[in-house]
Amino acid sequence: MLYGGSGPIRRVLIEGNYMHHVHLAQPERDGRCRAGYATGQDVTIDYAEGVTIARNTLRQADWHYIQGGSAGGEGVDVEHNLFTGRIFYPCSHLNIWQIFGGGTNDTFRDNIAVGEPGQEAATDGLIFENGPGSTVCADRMTYSVVENNLFVDAGSSYEIQLYTATGTTVSHNTVVRSQYGTGLLTSGGCGAGSDYTMTHNIDVENNGSARDFDFGECAGLCVFDYNVSEDESARANGATHYVVNWSPSWRTTAWDPQAQPTPPAGWYLPRGLPFAAGYEGGGGP
Repeated sequence: MLYGGSGPIRRVLIEGNYMHHVHLAQPERDGRCRAGYATGQDVTIDYAEGVTIARNTLRQADWHYIQGGSAGGEGVDVEHNLFTGRIFYPCSHLNIWQIFGGGTNDTFRDNIAVGEPGQEAATDGLIFENGPGSTVCADRMTYSVVENNLFVDAGSSYEIQLYTATGTTVSHNTVVRSQYGTGLLTSGGCGAGSDYTMTHNIDVENNGSARDFDFGECAGLCVFDYNVSEDESARANGATHYVVNWSPSWRTTAWDPQAQPTPPAGWYLPRGLPFAAGYEGGGGP
């Protein structure tokens, strides 16, 4: 836990660790999870910046794998990690990475999140919010980057869920079998986001009825293009290059992260697309 108190903790590297089944202080009781402060979380960031979380295996948390975003312009970088496990308690609010109160220059790059057979790894993949209920408009995300990540059976809600933000880039990600897909969303009363770029992503095989891609209200420079969906959503928002109604074709889908330290070449890399899209490999520890 990185708690800055009266001044931010700066320039911390968390690298090469194996974090396994970090527990809630008071687990499920009467249908509710009692988290306690920072318990059940692999990494908690509170008033810190210049943090790098790299080349770790985060296997099975009770509450969040990572909680918190940057307190300043140096950002938080989450890169080359493996997130895997399952939702241990039905009442758990387990996310791959939740940022609750805004952040600047936070990056999620070259990561793999994969559930166990028949089980999602989290309730949400990424969820970047504007404070409680995403209604604290001053707490918006600025200059977030989410690129070259692979999510397979990783979330029972959205896989990538970013609320009203400025300068957001979401590119070259592959989402397979989420519930609601990938969304840049506007939150209540905070108006449009601005300067969104969502390009070269694949979102397919969703388990729910929501659109694969949801590109929220955007002002300024807003780019939605070169995306691939199993429904019609990659065609929306003025896109001029897209593949819709795609029947997924992967080079290989076989990998056991417990037996193999790295995924085989071609794991969930697409075949037969007319342009480069989705995760391009090289993720994980």
